[in-house]
Amino acid sequence: DMMGYFNDNISVLNKDKLIKGSNISFIPLEDNYKSILEVSISKGLYDLLNDKIYIKGYDKEYLLSIKNVIDNNDLVIYQNSSWSYEVFLDLFNFKEYEMHGISVAFSNNDNKSIDLLKRNFKEFEVICPLKELTKEIVERTNK
Repeated sequence: DMMGYFNDNISVLNKDKLIKGSNISFIPLEDNYKSILEVSISKGLYDLLNDKIYIKGYDKEYLLSIKNVIDNNDLVIYQNSSWSYEVFLDLFNFKEYEMHGISVAFSNNDNKSIDLLKRNFKEFEVICPLKELTKEIVERTNK
């Protein structure tokens, strides 16, 4: 889920505290926001950070404008449904082609090829579902 990836990589902070995006819920709330930096936040997030609140990602920080504080004790940022995607695109200067997940499937189940891919493309997760399934079947039938 790419939106989950974007949300997890946006942090919220003030001068004293930093909260990782993975600890915050991002809930869509269509409310005619004036800019990408205008958001609504939960009372729980406001009580924790209460003064100037920034978003941070990839060494860039931006001051948020708080439109509303919503009565909710959880840590929540409310904005339109594509907000975190737009933050990466417009504020963090990602290119659209950089923001799409890439999956590649090979029909080869050869261990040597899989090991070669794992060694040469460390930034990718290389998996072989058929190999894992076969291993699981063998383990269960040998019990």
